[in-house]
Amino acid sequence: MGENAPVPTAYRASIQVALSEIAVMVSGVTDFTAPGLGSWDLGGLVGHFLRAVRTPLDYLAGSEPVGPPLPGAAHYAAAYLDRRDHDSTSMDQSVATRGAQELADDDRHPAETLEEESGRLAAVLEITPASRLIATPFGALRLDDYLRTRVMEITVHGVDIAQALGQAWTPPEALLADTIGLLGEIAILRGSAVGLLRALTGRTPPDPNEVLPILR
Repeated sequence: MGENAPVPTAYRASIQVALSEIAVMVSGVTDFTAPGLGSWDLGGLVGHFLRAVRTPLDYLAGSEPVGPPLPGAAHYAAAYLDRRDHDSTSMDQSVATRGAQELADDDRHPAETLEEESGRLAAVLEITPASRLIATPFGALRLDDYLRTRVMEITVHGVDIAQALGQAWTPPEALLADTIGLLGEIAILRGSAVGLLRALTGRTPPDPNEVLPILR
């Protein structure tokens, strides 16, 4: 892939398939106060899912940072989890608040909002170099690396939404493979790779946090 090439077409197409399928799933919902995930209601969960689409757009709207980027997606995610380790309650409350606010000022059905934002993301990714740097709270990061973290959010929380709605959903294979791979990379950086290996092979550790903290 050339330095100015966009994110690979097949990968972008898999993202759009996932977003479209979740939008269809959500389109029949009339009560977004129903249970979502943990303390989140369904509206908060869907709003959080929508942030995975909007944050790349928001970051790309800013100026490109200068200086060396973070080494990769796993380093970004590990930096987030390291900060969360120090004040998990505050960070989890902040994440939940932002998710709830995402839909609060929008009169449209969340499925319609998701479809529109997905279209905007597709158009931007089609013309933006994968190597384009973006400014994140944890340092500069290449677009393709940041997108991997958003794919992880889309994949994990897409499954959460399906479960909350009592529906079965299997994410596109490319997204599943990338998410599982990224989780492994994060586990290595955080020193929990053996715990993850044991969990994946049926040797579940006694404490789930030996693998990774609960992802928000």
